Amino acid sequence: MNLEGAGNMDNFQLHHTGLHPKKVYRNMPVPLLYELALAHEFGAVLENVMVKPESRQVHYASAALTENTRASYPINYIDNARIPCKGPHPRNVVLLCCDAFGVLPPVSKLTLEQAMYHFISGYTSKVAGTEMGITEPEATFSACYGGAFLMWHPMKYAAMLAERMERHGTRAWLVNTGWTGGSYGVGRRMSLRHTRAIIDAIHSGELGRTETVTLPIFGLQVPVKCTGVPHDELQPHEAWGDDESYNSTLTHLARLFVNSFKQYLEDAHEHVGSDLAERILTGGPSLEELEGAEARYAPLSARAAPAGKRGAAAAAAAAAAKPAAKPAAVIAAAPAGAAAAEVN
Repeated sequence: MNLEGAGNMDNFQLHHTGLHPKKVYRNMPVPLLYELALAHEFGAVLENVMVKPESRQVHYASAALTENTRASYPINYIDNARIPCKGPHPRNVVLLCCDAFGVLPPVSKLTLEQAMYHFISGYTSKVAGTEMGITEPEATFSACYGGAFLMWHPMKYAAMLAERMERHGTRAWLVNTGWTGGSYGVGRRMSLRHTRAIIDAIHSGELGRTETVTLPIFGLQVPVKCTGVPHDELQPHEAWGDDESYNSTLTHLARLFVNSFKQYLEDAHEHVGSDLAERILTGGPSLEELEGAEARYAPLSARAAPAGKRGAAAAAAAAAAKPAAKPAAVIAAAPAGAAAAEVN
């Protein structure tokens, strides 16, 4: 679901809503497909979807144009929509990412500094169908999830977000809809059912009360349990079953974050002041831990096969069944500032 809105001192209001599936409908679970069909009434706008001209019947299962099919429709097409789409300031802010490296947990509780840092970083992965030529996931960073459209320095937007969050007591979360159990080519995509359970647990307050453990290097607080989500999926290193490969990949991703963020530091003091700029920087990966991990673990480029729980044997089996997937070691990092892909 793609939601756009704006807030003022008193409330928050949605401006538009639409569903933007990122794969053809034939790949969707039956319950979700049924839910989408209910919303596809007359007046819905379909994109990249084939229509039989003689009958005007929509061929939802076709991928003739692209895997990236979309639909957009009025909010009142959804049975349980709240109309008007207006309410108080949110109690929770959820930042989305799609981690193709498979090392970030499906949900993390963020400090205010981490919320600013990850908002500025805008990390996700472009997935097949989001842009011409993208056939495999590609790591990318786009400031505030829309770097191409920003008028001000990204830290200024982050400071505005933090000010509102502090004023209204809002919590921040990082939700990862990417891979688990290994990187792309070995692991599997996060279950939509599990992601929805996480969002429900955020809004119910369950995750706010749950014990957490700290993700190495990144310092993110990861809940140890969530109703409806397997424990090993909450703790990605357990889903991998290979600590060496997992830690090496986590280290690699942390370095991508640090290198991407450097572009915002040179003139940050001119926009938000030196104190706030330094405070935001503390929300990112620990340089001390990162350098220690880089000295300990082999770089990804030295690894010959995708890493993860199924290991090289599974990668070899997959390669025999279909064209070779890009190894986790060479998942590309797109140039900083490239437009971020939608990940929901």
